[in-house]
Amino acid sequence: MGGGNSHQRTVANTRNSSPQEKANRPSIRELPTPSTSIYRRLLEFIEQPLFTLPVGVLGGVVGLIFYPPIFVVCGLCVVLAFLRAKVVHGEPLWLKITAYVVLCVVVTVGLFFIQNVVKKKLAESKQQRGFVDIGPDEIGIDGISNTPDYGKLIVEVRCPNVGPVIVTIDSCDGHLDVAEGPALAFMKNQALQEKYFQSYLRQRKHQEGFPRSEMLRASTTMSYFGPLATAELVQAINSDEKVVLVVGRTVYKDGTGTRTTDLCEMMVPPFQRNPFWHRCLVHEGDQSGGN
Repeated sequence: MGGGNSHQRTVANTRNSSPQEKANRPSIRELPTPSTSIYRRLLEFIEQPLFTLPVGVLGGVVGLIFYPPIFVVCGLCVVLAFLRAKVVHGEPLWLKITAYVVLCVVVTVGLFFIQNVVKKKLAESKQQRGFVDIGPDEIGIDGISNTPDYGKLIVEVRCPNVGPVIVTIDSCDGHLDVAEGPALAFMKNQALQEKYFQSYLRQRKHQEGFPRSEMLRASTTMSYFGPLATAELVQAINSDEKVVLVVGRTVYKDGTGTRTTDLCEMMVPPFQRNPFWHRCLVHEGDQSGGN
């Protein structure tokens, strides 16, 4: 009569088993470990979102300048995704070859079409001319105390991008001056207007913050000071004895070259925040010429 517990009996039976019985008995096998090949780990690294996101952003930026290589990378990524998804895994060899040939043809034709569209759009963009206007906006008296310009006339000069393309603005500057009136006489005096504008050109200096890129319908606004706004000067402007004159120039680059727009406008009295401005006979509007 056998003694001991069941575990002891099992161990004893195992020891007493014949070699043939041991061979037929099922054994415990270790589970297969995943492949740790360096190529597989490298592929898994490339497929990580933390890697593909910055590469995609960088590729988009580079693609704006050197777009053909980016299209090649896109094509390789599509084929690689098809492979990794195992779409035709386990299928006959002829079906695999056919699938990859069709995929390559579709990707190549599609990317070739996209490349031609991008080339056409970039060529059109480079040939389109832009237009940046320049003009006076609000006028007033500087009210910030403890500054060198306190109490002076001040005018805002705006340079809006009113063209169809993004431009690079090299300058948007102006000058506020007060001329002898009456306004009607000054409006007709082309030589005097030219004199004031040439004086402004001789005093022009490089502006901090330029050049700068300006998007469509965006605007650059700069402020410029004039003489001290005494009560006598304001009275003389309102009585048409003095004329407020604003001159300026903006220089910008579009897809066709460097262009210039000039400003020369006089304020129609009375003195107010948003007055009516009258154009000069010289240096007003686009000075580039051509289309």
